[in-house]
Amino acid sequence: MIPLVLVFGCSDTSDLEARLAALEVENASLKEVTQTSTPTPTSSTPVAVTQVSRPTATETTSSKFVDAYPYQGTVWDPFSDVINSEDPSTFLGIAYSGKESRQMYDRRQNDWIQDTPHLFIAQYSDKLTIEVQVNSEFEDLDIARKIAFDYAWQVGQLPKVLRKGVKTLWIHDGKHPFGGGNENILIHVEQGKEYASRNLLEEVFIHEAAHTSLNWPEPLLDHGKTPGWLIAQESDEGFISAYAKQHPQREDIAESFLPWFALRYRLDRISKSDQRKILEAIPHRLKYFDAQNFAMYPVTANN
Repeated sequence: MIPLVLVFGCSDTSDLEARLAALEVENASLKEVTQTSTPTPTSSTPVAVTQVSRPTATETTSSKFVDAYPYQGTVWDPFSDVINSEDPSTFLGIAYSGKESRQMYDRRQNDWIQDTPHLFIAQYSDKLTIEVQVNSEFEDLDIARKIAFDYAWQVGQLPKVLRKGVKTLWIHDGKHPFGGGNENILIHVEQGKEYASRNLLEEVFIHEAAHTSLNWPEPLLDHGKTPGWLIAQESDEGFISAYAKQHPQREDIAESFLPWFALRYRLDRISKSDQRKILEAIPHRLKYFDAQNFAMYPVTANN
């Protein structure tokens, strides 16, 4: 993949604002659409959060920090409480639909596998549904049901815009990174326990669902390829995190969405220092997200 060449430090602010205003009209015609068909597995490897230990944030005080970043990765502190167990979920319940053959990605194999998982249909109050596929290695149906129920409930806490692209959950045992893409969120149960013990599980879901619903080739709009997003990247003076900087095409949207969400909807859960860092680091990316009028239910009443 050819890396995106970024040009930082736009000198003509008025020209930039005019370009962004013009692009709002263009982006309005590229609204996401909800797909209802059964997803077809692809050969694409799900994208994962790759950090395995909590990094130390890089302190930045200047409003001009070209090619810099205030955080190592945004699923870690200080964003670990933007969604917690007290927040509402759209989840209504699950229905068992038996066992059938499915193709699933498994990080323990670093490859696609064919399995006959337990299948559950998760229903949400905004009329979205997700097929939850629990690996057949969980032989006890009651255990599989509880795993499916718990993860489906947590996914229901995500804003609708992040759930619109998620048609399936793949759930395996093991301690390997979660992943996003392929109309799916990939889950490994032992890794999920670790995320939960560090109060990071919901934030990892935000990150991975952003890959699936906002930054993946079709059927929804891949925001990472829109002119508005590319100009916003070009116009900001850096990245929100080291991880976004290392992978500007693959990780920048997923890394930037969580801080935007915190700043716009969970302001009381982050410090004033972190509010300032976000505003200084990615002002044009924030404007891009603002202009999309994302469906944020159940975070807001907008369904």
